[in-house]
Amino acid sequence: MYKTNVENQVLNNSILLMTNILKQNGDSFINPFPIVINPFGFAFNTEEELAEWRKTYKIPETASAEEAFYLFRDKYEIQSNDPDEILQILAIRYAITTQGYSTTKSIKIANSISAESAVQLQEQGQELTGVSVMQEPIRKYHTGNLASHIIGYVQTIRKENIEEFEAKGDEHQYQNTDKVGQTGIEKVFEEYLRGERRYKTDRYVS
Repeated sequence: MYKTNVENQVLNNSILLMTNILKQNGDSFINPFPIVINPFGFAFNTEEELAEWRKTYKIPETASAEEAFYLFRDKYEIQSNDPDEILQILAIRYAITTQGYSTTKSIKIANSISAESAVQLQEQGQELTGVSVMQEPIRKYHTGNLASHIIGYVQTIRKENIEEFEAKGDEHQYQNTDKVGQTGIEKVFEEYLRGERRYKTDRYVS
């Protein structure tokens, strides 16, 4: 999903339609929102993490998980009263808030979706504001786990990876959805294996 200049309700409707399509086809989508429902509860490992989160998002210390849930609903101007629908929208809106996106930098909503979801998302593109279905290359190791300690593996970029690249003076512009080598050959030869970033733009002719 890329950023577009639309009102909250248009964005929320787009997110709900998109997540409903994914759910109907058995596909999952990212959900970093730290409140669960049925029953309501906070998804933090420690009280310190919860306290810091409350401070960051200005959630009253006395607010329950349910109260905090509806505070976020109001913050994002979500009109639905169905907790499941609200959570679907909150999952993506919260990811956008915490990860950021722009007109050129997307935020990944789901991985390895089914062909059914891909087709339906493309068919309803006019109603899905800023949503694109993209193919991306993946590593395929033909020998399975053989010599995995030498070959290594790739994983979505982490904060420590970025710090390491910056220390080396690496000018390559990584995005938070990129996969980079973490160990072995994948890590040592990252600068050769990663390829070059390219952008696709749509041109409309009237």
